[in-house]
Amino acid sequence: MPHPYEDVVSKIKRAEKHIADFIAETAGFMQPDPYGVIEETDPNTREKFHVIKTVPTIPRPLRIIAGDAIQNLRSALDYLAYGLVVVANAKPTHDTGYPISTGMPKPDDPNSRFSAQVRGMRQDAIDAIKATKPYKRGNYALWRLHRLNIIDKHRVLMAATTSASHINPRFSADLVDYLTGITDAIPNPATTMFDRFPVKAGDKFPFYASKTEMHKHEQFMLEIAFNEPGISEGEVVITVLKESIRCVQKIVGNLARFMY
Repeated sequence: MPHPYEDVVSKIKRAEKHIADFIAETAGFMQPDPYGVIEETDPNTREKFHVIKTVPTIPRPLRIIAGDAIQNLRSALDYLAYGLVVVANAKPTHDTGYPISTGMPKPDDPNSRFSAQVRGMRQDAIDAIKATKPYKRGNYALWRLHRLNIIDKHRVLMAATTSASHINPRFSADLVDYLTGITDAIPNPATTMFDRFPVKAGDKFPFYASKTEMHKHEQFMLEIAFNEPGISEGEVVITVLKESIRCVQKIVGNLARFMY
């Protein structure tokens, strides 16, 4: 029988696969220029603009993949909680799970939700969970992951488009220089030209943006962001997914020692 920790790691690896799939599917969606961006010139100032002509609905498969990544990350934490009970030679209950709440939990109240979810764990493991501050004001990335997962259990997550970004044509070369130690500057794949949510048909942005001249042959992209008010509104999906996986990996890494 596999050790409980192996199941936790498997869930994280599955989330990594979903994130990679999301990136690949996003690239495919963006490839044929779904926004019909055209070039216009102001008749009075002669200033040139890029204009977004259409804004398509974000494809359902993209939103489902994002939800699958979130589901696996949230499950990894519940698997962790289950394993912490098992290795303590206690019996998990239907309440066993990684405690995440909106308000500050009440770990000293034996009748609280927090206490029910960690019951059976070693005290040092419970203290380590407390240290992760698993509530909204304590660890927003963790709370956001929890809330997005709850939504995804009932319906497909909503997403829209935000922020046009100018793609750095030298990114590949700059990345090689960074990785080989030629430079200490971490390269940016893109520079945000405006941050508007959600992007609408008719939105325009100039060739000159963020002090970077954008020639007609240079490329730009539009980001896909979550559109879940009060939880994740206007936050770029891939950024949220990466922040979430880093958050889970850090928690799992810190609590792994209590599983052996």
